[in-house]
Amino acid sequence: MPPLLHKISPTEPGAATGPLVLADRAAYSIAAEQAEAVFALEDMAPSAQDKAITAAILAGKVSPEQAREELREYVIAHKSVAGFLESRSWGR
Repeated sequence: MPPLLHKISPTEPGAATGPLVLADRAAYSIAAEQAEAVFALEDMAPSAQDKAITAAILAGKVSPEQAREELREYVIAHKSVAGFLESRSWGR
């Protein structure tokens, strides 16, 4: 099956983003499963935090862009991902 990320509605650079619409959530879910399958071939598995972030995106609690930006900022500030999910209102 070909990757489905191209089926997710694109956003303009700098445009305000929000949670994925229902149709995009389905494509995102399949793309996430495909990515996990590729990593599994190399005996790599997503962490519990990775799975929780994906679940929050699929539940419409946060946009992929917002989650990515918040994680980047958190890592820069704390030099670790430990505690990131617990510090997010959408991660609980």
